[in-house]
Amino acid sequence: MNTIRLSSCDHPIDLRRAAQVERFLHALSDNVEVAAVLQESSRDPNAYVGRLVDSLFRQEADAAVCPAAFLSAGVPQGIEVAAVHREGEPSYICVAVGEPDLRALEPGAKVAAWDAVSRAQLSFLHPDLSIAPIHSWSDLFEDLRHGAWSAACLPPYALAAGNTWGLRTSPIDPDHLLPAIGQSEIALLSLAGYAHPLVASLNDPATERRLRFECAFWRCAMEIPDSVATASASLNGDMVSVTGLIAGTDGTWLVRDEGEAAVKFGEFVAEDVAESCKRAVPARWSHRAAS
Repeated sequence: MNTIRLSSCDHPIDLRRAAQVERFLHALSDNVEVAAVLQESSRDPNAYVGRLVDSLFRQEADAAVCPAAFLSAGVPQGIEVAAVHREGEPSYICVAVGEPDLRALEPGAKVAAWDAVSRAQLSFLHPDLSIAPIHSWSDLFEDLRHGAWSAACLPPYALAAGNTWGLRTSPIDPDHLLPAIGQSEIALLSLAGYAHPLVASLNDPATERRLRFECAFWRCAMEIPDSVATASASLNGDMVSVTGLIAGTDGTWLVRDEGEAAVKFGEFVAEDVAESCKRAVPARWSHRAAS
């Protein structure tokens, strides 16, 4: 019997991801047992990844389940991404007691944004609304029911974070609100050179490739201070299309562009789109970056 010690954080969303990976592993082999190694969760990406990585370095775990969104800048030295797997379509949903439509809200309505990427875009696209970060995962759905928030903008997987009874949901068109990079991908980390063969076999090459192109955009685009960046790559045969976006964190400006090239030039076209977006950033932010 193969035993794979699988490290994950202990938030309900993390536990659901780990359970999904366990199901994938059992589907690959009847001769595998998965042992859970739990870490304390954190909304700070550095702390989150650090706890998972420590469990690998201490040899307490053979692999770690990490949201790919926390790895845009790369992985720590001595660690490798053994596999990347998509857990759903990248998108946001609107959650509310009443009609889950941001356009139907009254001016000044308070909307909770799951991450900085959605917050910046919502602030730009809906300047009449009060867009604020989520302060507590555990209280979010109760706060929605009791009117502390008029609505919330969440990735679909966030519904695993609490009881949504009495709330209504509606998808937000990804063309209207570009998802954060890695929002729907699971990364499986291991010590470099020591990936378990069953874990490595979970890798989805197309997902890994799209994520690599999106991260290439992010690394090039994040030179602008007080901004967020995200990108979406789609594959069509031997071609890749990359849509990229940079927005001011305060929602006062947003630039967006897209490009297409052969897949083998995917990282180059992602970087070209990032450079095009950077040239379109309002002058006062570009000057600050240059200084």
